[in-house]
Amino acid sequence: MLLISWHADFSVGIPIIDEHNQQFIKLINMVSEQFGQGFCTESRTVLLKTVVSLSRFYFEYEERWMAKVAFSELSGHKRDHDAFMARILPCVEGDAGDDAQLLQFLNDWSLEHFNLHNPKVKRYVLEYSERLNKIN
Repeated sequence: MLLISWHADFSVGIPIIDEHNQQFIKLINMVSEQFGQGFCTESRTVLLKTVVSLSRFYFEYEERWMAKVAFSELSGHKRDHDAFMARILPCVEGDAGDDAQLLQFLNDWSLEHFNLHNPKVKRYVLEYSERLNKIN
């Protein structure tokens, strides 16, 4: 079951971050597909550990970039990333609760994050680029 599809509205205008976001969506969809097929506890744990490690990598990359360019809404963006990690980390320990609830969280969080936070980042990228162009 496909939860989310990438579309241009999710773009922040930074190719590597857009690529990370696309890979994140693929990963969330993979979780949905695997959970729908049913699989052993060990495979479930490995998949969720992958979600945690890749999410951590993607989030830290974004946050470092935001700090580097003095993105004014970094703290709110980071809080959103932290909320994701706080919900997903217990799942690796086997405390995921109901699979349907976890999938709903992944879907809801992703859509909210991409629709609420990404446009702010995109606006900042455009403003930042304009400032750099004026300097050059």
